[in-house]
Amino acid sequence: MLKVRIFCGDGITSSILTMYLRKEMDQAGIEADVQAFSHVFAPREAPGCDAIILSPHVAYYKGEIEKCAEGAPLEVLNMVAYGKYGSKGLMAQVMGMIHKS
Repeated sequence: MLKVRIFCGDGITSSILTMYLRKEMDQAGIEADVQAFSHVFAPREAPGCDAIILSPHVAYYKGEIEKCAEGAPLEVLNMVAYGKYGSKGLMAQVMGMIHKS
């Protein structure tokens, strides 16, 4: 099972993204534990992840979150996927990250 975490400011927008991403991954037959959190929970939630996504508005925390990510692939979410709550764009980004690592 893949462990995917999405971090944003308060976890609200990313919670919506998480719902869409879970649905898309389920439909594709991919087992994943996908959860959203405020970036302040990164030290607790980032270790052991297969992929970590940051919402664009918290991109400035990328360096800080990388320190607790234990080498997990970490990217800032594509702005178009973020703006449209685009699960397909998000799933493509997540799977691309996992396949690169």
